[in-house]
Parts: sequence; C-alpha cells; structure tokens
Amino acid sequence: MTSPAFSAVTVRRLSDLELLGAQRDLAEQRRAIDAQAAVVAAEVAYRSRQELGHGGLAQRLGARTPEKLVQQITGASAHDAGALVRVGNLSPHSPLGLAVTSGGLGLDAADVIRSGLGDDAPHEAVRALIASAAELSVEKLAARAREVRAELDEAGIADRERYLRDRRFLSVSATADGMTRLSGLLDPESAAIVVAAYDGATSPRRGGPRFTDPDAVAASDELVRDERTTEQVALDAFVELVRLGSARPTRLCCPRSARPCGC
Repeated sequence: MTSPAFSAVTVRRLSDLELLGAQRDLAEQRRAIDAQAAVVAAEVAYRSRQELGHGGLAQRLGARTPEKLVQQITGASAHDAGALVRVGNLSPHSPLGLAVTSGGLGLDAADVIRSGLGDDAPHEAVRALIASAAELSVEKLAARAREVRAELDEAGIADRERYLRDRRFLSVSATADGMTRLSGLLDPESAAIVVAAYDGATSPRRGGPRFTDPDAVAASDELVRDERTTEQVALDAFVELVRLGSARPTRLCCPRSARPCGC
C-alpha cells in the first residue's frame, strides 16, 4: 500500500484509527525498502571483497570497507550500514532471509536474531524467534536470542557428553602366542578415574612429584630402580586394582554409571 504524503497538518486531521493505520503502513513500506537496500548493500560488499584488493569497489572509491562505503552513500550510522551488509548476505532461502524479503521482519530484528543465535542455529529456533519479533522490542528480542543460544549450547554439551560416553568400550582378545590383548576407548568421566590411577602408579618414572614423606620417598626410589618398563608397571598396577576390586563384589548403581556404589 502506498501512503499519502504526510505533514503535521494532515496528520492532525486523522482519527486515532487512521493514525495507527498510517504508522503500520509506513513501517511495512520501510521493511520492504530496507530489504531491498540490504540486497544492494550485499552486492556492494561482494564487489568490494578482500581478494579484489585495491581493485574492489569500496577501495577504488576511497572507502576502507564496504560498510564504510554504504555508510557514505546512505548517510546511515556505522551500525545500520553494517546491518544492511550482514542481513543482505543472509541466504534468501533461510528462515531469516525469507522473513526479511517478505517484509515480515525488520532489518534490526533480523540482525539481532542472526548475531544472537549465530549462523549455525537450528531453523526451528530461528523461526520461533521470528514469530516472537512482533511482540518484543529489538532489545528484548536480542536478549531472548542470546538466551536461546545459551540453551542450545547447554543441549549441545549434553549431546556431546552422551556421544562420547556411547563410544566407550573395552575388548579382550587372545593372540596366537598365548598373550591377551586389551583394547579400549575411555569417555572423559572414565578416563579421569583410570588416568589418575595410571599417573599414581607411574609418575615417579615420568618425572612426577617428589615426596617429602620418608616412606613415600623410599617407595618412589624403589620404583625408579625397578627393572620393569613403565608400561609394565602400569599393567601390573592395573591387574592389582582389578584383583582387589574383584575380591569384594560390587554392583553399579545404574547401567550409565561407571562408578561402583555401596548400596
């Protein structure tokens, strides 16, 4: 819809309903114009891309960056010129790109959603924020975008921990010469227990902490003089731990726990 030209006089003649309708129409037109301006700004940025060097559009015209050139041409603030370039570079097929080009989402709202969520956010999260944009100020929308990003990051951490734990294994296989080979992969929680035991058994051999207690010093010196390799020391310590642990039956609190419990 094309709105008539307004002046202070004509605006005062409008009814409340007409006044609010005019404001909505102008906002809709502004979103449409901003969407087109963003596309043009993105093309300015493309023609000024870094690999073109001084042959790029911005530098040929004496502007250090395409954002600076857009700012000079439009008279916009540095922030608004940057937003034009950033939003213009959104994929036209992405939820944000579609919302902007359709005129349903303003430039500032799109920019704070993009910056708050990041470029790798799930489309469902982006669409939810787009739906909230009409009810929130840009400042509140930016805060909500950051909250959603934090929630996604927490979920990602939990998924990562679950992924690592699901990969843990221990296998035992006999070799042709009568030996037995252990092979395994530890998730971080299991590794914290096993590596601590390994360090405790072998640290004197590997330049670990020096002890002041006489008994600890004697034990450490004896281990250093031991003719076994460090790997053999580690294996013997592991076997001893298994022997001691199997002498008293324990059970796990739940299948997901790597730690025995006393219940």
